[in-house]
Amino acid sequence: MRLFIAAFLMIVSVGVAHAQSTLTQNLTAKKIPQFSGNTGIGYNSNFSRQDTTDSEQSISGDFTLNYRVSGANLIRGYFGGTKEITQGQEWLPADGFVAWVNNGFWGKHGRVTIGQQVRVHAPFSKESRLRDTKYTGVSLIPVFQVSVTPAVLFIYQPNASKNFHTYKENKLGNLNAEYGFSHTAAVAWSITDQVYFQPTYIYRNSWSYGGTRRDPSYAVSGELGYSFSNGLTIAAGWTNEEAMRRFENGTDTDLQAFDNNTSTFYTSLYWVF
Repeated sequence: MRLFIAAFLMIVSVGVAHAQSTLTQNLTAKKIPQFSGNTGIGYNSNFSRQDTTDSEQSISGDFTLNYRVSGANLIRGYFGGTKEITQGQEWLPADGFVAWVNNGFWGKHGRVTIGQQVRVHAPFSKESRLRDTKYTGVSLIPVFQVSVTPAVLFIYQPNASKNFHTYKENKLGNLNAEYGFSHTAAVAWSITDQVYFQPTYIYRNSWSYGGTRRDPSYAVSGELGYSFSNGLTIAAGWTNEEAMRRFENGTDTDLQAFDNNTSTFYTSLYWVF
């Protein structure tokens, strides 16, 4: 069955409010075409009434391009962003990255696969560039996949990162995060050949300059989607990513799995090419 791996670019690397899709090809260990990729566009809204000042709505998009160098070795680029419909009407680019990817380092009987990604980050977001004076960062991301059944795939993805800033303190007077470490666990369940469901859980720690450990944060999400034979997929889901984003930006926010103001409902259209 065709398994869709959704939500990995959501919190692991880009920090936008709705789930992004890397889809099956971005984690496969098989040989893919010389050029491949995926792109998506989505509508996002919190759960507050739209006629209130707490309502937040946006349109977001992302683009991933892969170039196969040899075998399972890929060069990957990512860029995405969000256009606010409420709360300022701003266009908000997300941090991008360029990566070396090899998802075929090791495998056993087609059931267990180990791969990796090495990313160099591009600080396109306003928070990274203007608030935090970040000029780059690097991440090492092993990827462990286990085919539990023909229809169920379990993914575990730790992420160790090092950030580089012009100043140790950001413009708000808070210490920037120098190191980070996160754990991502997801289950991709192919209900049928076209329908999939994927819950995702992410737990993140970070350390400021000087070694001060920040409070940990977490994110949860769930996505249900339907794929067509021409590479198009429609999906809907929810995430509390906005709560994590506000927490990391220094706002006094209680992280909850679901909250009317900080949880986001989204619908998306993805295209794999």
